[in-house]
Amino acid sequence: MYRAGIEGLLGLTRAGPALTFDPCFPSGWPQMQATLNIGTSQLRITIDNEGQSGRGIATADLNGTALEVVQSRLTITLPAAQDVRVHRLKIKLRDRA
Repeated sequence: MYRAGIEGLLGLTRAGPALTFDPCFPSGWPQMQATLNIGTSQLRITIDNEGQSGRGIATADLNGTALEVVQSRLTITLPAAQDVRVHRLKIKLRDRA
């Protein structure tokens, strides 16, 4: 149940090696953080909600490299199973309309 709640807030779905994010959480929350353990690597996720919208991805970067956001959603490919690293995913949500 806990996992389902966190995945719901992150808007996280997994299809094979792809992770898709479409966060939706209370607009009053300034930030959300989560860590996913994937094989031997970690994905540390920070979602900033400075604009108090609670949804809709504006920008994202992985380990400092900008990622393409399509229709306010983000899809990334999982690191290789033997990758022993900590990856940092930073997501910024849109401003409230």
